[in-house]
This record gives sequence, C-alpha cells and structure tokens, in this order.
Amino acid sequence: MKEDDQDSWIEILYLRYSTDLFRFLFSILCDRYQAEDLMQEVFLKAWQKHPRFQNDKAEKVWLFRVARNLAMDVFRRNKHETVGIPETMPEDNPNVTDSVLSTRELLLMIDALKEPDREIVRLKLIGQLSHQEIARVMNRSVHSVKKRYERAIESLRKMFEEE
Repeated sequence: MKEDDQDSWIEILYLRYSTDLFRFLFSILCDRYQAEDLMQEVFLKAWQKHPRFQNDKAEKVWLFRVARNLAMDVFRRNKHETVGIPETMPEDNPNVTDSVLSTRELLLMIDALKEPDREIVRLKLIGQLSHQEIARVMNRSVHSVKKRYERAIESLRKMFEEE
C-alpha cells in the first residue's frame, strides 16, 4: 500500500476519533499530557497496522481497545501514585455557568462506580461507543454490557439525587 494512502487514511481516522479517544483516555488518567501522549501512540500503532483494517467498525473498536490497554498499563505502573480529578477539565467551558453537572463532578461520580461498570460508562458516555462496540472492546457479551450500563446509570442517578 502506498504511504500517501496510509497517511490520508490515518488523517481521516484521527479527525473521526481523536476527540473521543482523548476524552476517554483523560477520564482514566486525569492527566492531559499523558492522555495526549497515549492518543498519539494509539494512532501510531494504527498507522503501522493500516493494511489489516477492513472496515470502519473494526477500526473504532480496535482504537478503543488499544487506548484502553495502554491506559490500564499506565494506570497500573502509576498505581502507587495518588491521582485525583483535576480542578479544571480540558473540555470545560468557563463561559457556561448554568450547567447542571460539571465534567469534573461527573468524572468523580463515575470514579465512585465499581469496575467494570466505571469502564463501561466511560466507553459509552465519553468514548461514544455503542453497547456492541463496548462488548467487543471488553470481550464481554452485549447483554452483560447493557445490564451493567443500566445499573451503573441508575447508581449515577442516585448519586446525583444525593448531591
């Protein structure tokens, strides 16, 4: 395959998924620079594996699976360090003051969930993946993902009502 084709393909892929991947990685790592570095690493791996991709659905799932694995590796390596949710989030808009729930508050509530519910919610709400895509990323059944997501959303609703 020509390198020009590969370069234009990765550019399209980047434009399509970089925002959701960054938000997903940031929600796990709570570090803008680590999230950016890992996102670049995900796209480098995709560029290197370009000929293996057959369709858009496989690309998206593969990208999120690689991002998840890289983030978990970093998270495990830094396990001894305490990382909190930062006071300001990269996507927070300081001009919006009437928001019901800030991004920071939402991430804190998501962090209070048990694993793998926390990861399912991140993939669904932050990564914008479907239940089927989440099931493929996590190697779980679609039914399991749907049920866990429903329970997690109910838990988040209860947390929000208690606030």
